[in-house]
Amino acid sequence: MVSSSLHKACSFSAITFATMLPLSAQTITEIVREGDAIAGVGNVTYIGYPIVNDLGEVRQHVATDNPDPTLRTAFVDATGAPVFFSGVPVSQPPGAFIAAWGNVIDCSRVGQVVFTPYLGGTSGLLQDSGIYLGSSLQPVVYETSLCTDASAPPGSFYSIILPPWINESGALAFHGTLDDPAVSGNFNLDVLMKVDTATSVQTIFHREGDVLSGQSIGIYEFDRSSRGMAINDSGQVIWGATLLPNPYYSSVVYLDDTLLAQSGMPSPWGNYLYPTGATSGVDINNHGSWIYSAHTNDSAVDFGIVHDGASFVVCTEQLPAIAPFAVSEIAIPIFIGDNGRIAWIGIWDIPGSPQGAGVFVDYNLLIEKNVTRVSGLLVEDIAAAGPEFAMSPSGRYLVTHLILEGGIDAACLVDLGP
Repeated sequence: MVSSSLHKACSFSAITFATMLPLSAQTITEIVREGDAIAGVGNVTYIGYPIVNDLGEVRQHVATDNPDPTLRTAFVDATGAPVFFSGVPVSQPPGAFIAAWGNVIDCSRVGQVVFTPYLGGTSGLLQDSGIYLGSSLQPVVYETSLCTDASAPPGSFYSIILPPWINESGALAFHGTLDDPAVSGNFNLDVLMKVDTATSVQTIFHREGDVLSGQSIGIYEFDRSSRGMAINDSGQVIWGATLLPNPYYSSVVYLDDTLLAQSGMPSPWGNYLYPTGATSGVDINNHGSWIYSAHTNDSAVDFGIVHDGASFVVCTEQLPAIAPFAVSEIAIPIFIGDNGRIAWIGIWDIPGSPQGAGVFVDYNLLIEKNVTRVSGLLVEDIAAAGPEFAMSPSGRYLVTHLILEGGIDAACLVDLGP
């Protein structure tokens, strides 16, 4: 079931293979599978978004067959035990409760977890989501809450809130839309926000119409993909946007206010970049090392990953782990850990046979379709694309969604070793 987050791409650049991990250092442990009974909730029918921190602590989203839709979803830990339930109340907005956890969660190295659930018991669609912190579900912002940045239009409030990303000090970044009461309509101004959850200080980092460094026209729209932004413990934010309605001609990736990539810039592969939009991903680690994925204008070298300005993955080269074949597709999200490891998912064509697929760490093939076994069952496919794949900030742990023998969906924790 290679997902829609996969892109025609690549093979691999000749970066050193010296960082390959010894396969003996890895363990793969099943967390939860389709059909498992979650106490007090129901039997698992869907496995969604996971997170994992540097201690190997997991929060894995599941949906169940509970007939009450407001009690149907939960987060389970690494043992499959439920730790967060839907149906519980939140303190703001008044009368609201968690109607469904949705597929959005992020965590820091150890201490911080942030959620963006769907809300029930509210006034309607303009108040059906918010950002909540930790096990106490401390409200950070929610739809209809005021934007308190002094530069925001007077009286403006949040009408759309997209997934936040959080660091160890509790600083988070997210993309939102403000409703300006002085302007008709509900969705008047796109903003990139930073919020210090310790002080509740909200800061508009960038807004629709801003003319960025090195540009002559303003921001049209920020990247709305689930992995279009990341923040590290230094507060650095990597993010994407478009400057015109057509992202293929006006996409940009910035690290804070420094331009990393823009449509039409030469790529590391001798062609030109189209670096953002709903089909791309970004990440940054706590040392400031960054990655982004990008399309190009060359159909033969259609998609790749750039690491600190150099090619990490691109077509035209083969990877020894899958020789003699070359990778033909790459999935998002992509991750870079503090140890420098890069986690990604690749697909390769095998003439006369079904495609190969695997989870890679750097250039090591960690989990391979129709080869690897988990809990004694053959891995039939890799489903960990889009929201169903996560790496701890350190780079030691992964959570990945696999299809096991018999078509069984399962979430698995991978310990790569120190």
